Amino acid sequence: MADAHVAPTAAGGARPLRFADAALRQGRPPQVPSPAVLRDLVGRSPAMQSVWAAVIRLAPHARATLVSGETGTGKSTVARTLHRLGPQRGGAFLMTTGAEEWGSSGASATVFLPGVDGLGLDAQASLARELADAAQAPVGEGLHVIAATDRDLRGAISEGRFRAELYYRLTVFAVHLPPLRERADDIPELAAAFLRDTCTRLSLPPKQFTAGATRLLQDLAWPGNLRELRNVVERASVLWEGDVLAEPAVRTALALGGSAVTVSGAPSAPSTRLDDAQHQHVRAALAAAGGNKTTAAAHLGVSRRALYRLIDRLERTASGRA
Repeated sequence: MADAHVAPTAAGGARPLRFADAALRQGRPPQVPSPAVLRDLVGRSPAMQSVWAAVIRLAPHARATLVSGETGTGKSTVARTLHRLGPQRGGAFLMTTGAEEWGSSGASATVFLPGVDGLGLDAQASLARELADAAQAPVGEGLHVIAATDRDLRGAISEGRFRAELYYRLTVFAVHLPPLRERADDIPELAAAFLRDTCTRLSLPPKQFTAGATRLLQDLAWPGNLRELRNVVERASVLWEGDVLAEPAVRTALALGGSAVTVSGAPSAPSTRLDDAQHQHVRAALAAAGGNKTTAAAHLGVSRRALYRLIDRLERTASGRA
């Protein structure tokens, strides 16, 4: 699964801008893309609904697009969606750092530049000229470019590190992705989608997060955005047995991954031993359950018998290191 995801409805709050609304406001009949095209889009928050509506509205007409946002916000997913909905959807999707000649991409390809701010000034000038020439051709012919950046290009222009003519060629169409901390309402859906994808990809039995685990995920700031959330979900699904992932699974995944995210009650640095982290969280679950092993097992997402085996193994491991 890619880094970003869309849901067509919102849960409470202001009514989001829906895909069909965007078409109707332009006097066109709604042309909602097929579910296959929308499979990578998740996010029912008003901010993301507006982003997806803009992507779907602009994609068929975009020759050059700038996608901006912090690292890990899903810029590559937006780029691929623009390609799948765009005039070059029948051609190749080529990711490049700019070292190749633009003209070698072919007449029916979309060129994706994931770090356009890293291009040298000469390469920027070359790309600006290519886009100027392509602007005279019908949409669907000539060079089509999707550029992405996590930097302030206006600031780079003022510092002489980015060419203004390229910036304005790229921002005929522009899409900005908000950071995950500004769209916490999307986290339950995103986490569930990442969990389904991980279980399928790694041939694990289906799993789900408890409400408490989901609230914990929503309470975190996620400086690494979707990429960091996906990594934590994947670690939790692999490290913890059972079909239910509770708060200890999330805390362990955070602790063992060297995540920049910290949470009260979780180690601020990754543990060097999986057994130590598991022992800590088993003890925490037992304490929270008042010593009731059935309740603690339910919180941990394991059977009572599995909890006894886990406690026995952890105690034997600890005594062996004593």
